[in-house]
Formats: sequence, structure tokens, C-alpha cells
Amino acid sequence: MTVDLGDLISGGPRPRETADLLVELDLPTVCGDHERQLLRTPVDRTSRSDRLAHEAMSPEHRAWLEALPSTLEVDGDVLAFHGSPTDDLTHLVETVEPGGARPATVQEVLDRLGPHAERRLLLCGRT
Repeated sequence: MTVDLGDLISGGPRPRETADLLVELDLPTVCGDHERQLLRTPVDRTSRSDRLAHEAMSPEHRAWLEALPSTLEVDGDVLAFHGSPTDDLTHLVETVEPGGARPATVQEVLDRLGPHAERRLLLCGRT
């Protein structure tokens, strides 16, 4: 089984074609921070790649992105998400500090996972 963990159409050279293919494939998919940004951030405040994706999206693409969940139960005790189960911008296994990123401690990862830490499998897209 293939599970798509977000950041789907921004950043590539053919966002419309990518969105068309992903809609057709109908994979289990979660929303990443780039999808949220495409839908919520004013176009003049986005990056060039987000602007390109925004301009290429059809109303059907927008509706598809709007319907994507932030977390997804997959096959029982498996949870898919983009950053963490509660925040698409969180780095799960890295801690970002003013001086850069470092590996997260076990406790930091457990705190970010919260009650989901006991799951059989976690699928994380951002990190």
C-alpha cells in the first residue's frame, strides 16, 4: 500500500498535472503544510513554487485538497501524518533551534507524539 504524506503539488514543475495524477490515483493521503498554505495564505505572501501551484490549481483540485485530513488511520493501528499528529510544521525527530537543527531527544519525540506514541506504526512525512 502507498500512503501519501503531504506536500503534494508545490515545489515541482508541473503542479496541475501532478494534482490530476494524485486525484486519479486516489491514494490514502494526508494534508501537509504546503497544502494548507496553498489554501489559506494570500497568494502575494507565498513562495514562487506555492504561487505556481496556486495558479495551476482548478476548483476541483482545491476541493480535493480541502478534503484531505491532517491525520489518517491506516490499516488498524497505523497513523499517518505530515509533521506530528497535531501540527504539520513540527519536525518529529529533529528539534529546530535558533542555531539550527539537532536530533530530538527520545522525550521530545514522545511529547510530540502524545497518546499516539504507543501505535504499532507511525508514518511521518515532514522529517
